[in-house]
Amino acid sequence: DPTVVQGLPLFVQAFKGKGLGSKEYIDAEREYGTQLTYFTKTYGYSDLFLADIDGNIVFSAVDESYLGINLLEVDFIDPIIPDVFMKGRANIAFSDYVWFELFNELTAFGAAPVRDRRGDVMGVLIFQLAFKQIQDMMDKRPGLGKTGEAYLVGEDKLMRSNSRFVQGETAYQLRVDTKATSEALKGHSGVEIIDDYRGEPVISAFAPLEIEDFNWSIIVEIDVAEAFESIYSIRNFMYVVSGLIAAAVAIYGYLAYRKEIKLSEQEDEDSEIEKSEVSEADEEDKTEIEKN
Repeated sequence: DPTVVQGLPLFVQAFKGKGLGSKEYIDAEREYGTQLTYFTKTYGYSDLFLADIDGNIVFSAVDESYLGINLLEVDFIDPIIPDVFMKGRANIAFSDYVWFELFNELTAFGAAPVRDRRGDVMGVLIFQLAFKQIQDMMDKRPGLGKTGEAYLVGEDKLMRSNSRFVQGETAYQLRVDTKATSEALKGHSGVEIIDDYRGEPVISAFAPLEIEDFNWSIIVEIDVAEAFESIYSIRNFMYVVSGLIAAAVAIYGYLAYRKEIKLSEQEDEDSEIEKSEVSEADEEDKTEIEKN
């Protein structure tokens, strides 16, 4: 994002120069802070941080208590963020969801290097993902009816999202050891009829989430009974349609047959009338001849 590329050097320069309260920093925040905050809200992040190459947080879109903290000083911050930062200096990186005491909720972080025009790394963009953001995506179930659900499972086979069928939190608590999770964690994708974690027969679609830093799988399932209910409805509908078509054909055939008979009878009647008229004409001619 050009806002990040242009804004980071100014934030770093102001931070290392006269500090966070300086006019230079305030000017940089006025010019780029609003856009970065909008960027954060647009992509649904809980927060967005900019850190220089040494690990100093020079910008935070939401929680300003992070400003000026050095991520490599692990005594002051949960080690999950420094770990993501270190990986993010080279490549795009993600953390698994973990319980984060500072926010009192499950939280994940992602990071990506910020490069200048020459390709040199100037710093790292770090974004925070609250558990609710993932759960909201899993709760969207278009076309899955009453019994369908989508959920995430980690490498330990514990859910990384909540079940729609179990009361309370299931993330990091409910173990899902099914054929779908086993196959997905092996890197396989597929669709099969299996028994789910409730012991219910379902049509299960599964696939691995290919993220370099951790191994998750995504599972989408719907009860067999509901899945085939629509098929049965379509089948019954087709039976009705077929019956109506057959009835229409029969009626058409009957009407065509009746029409053919009627035409035949009409032709016979016309023929008889014609014969009768010819016969009468012959009789008239014969009588006329006898008179002469």
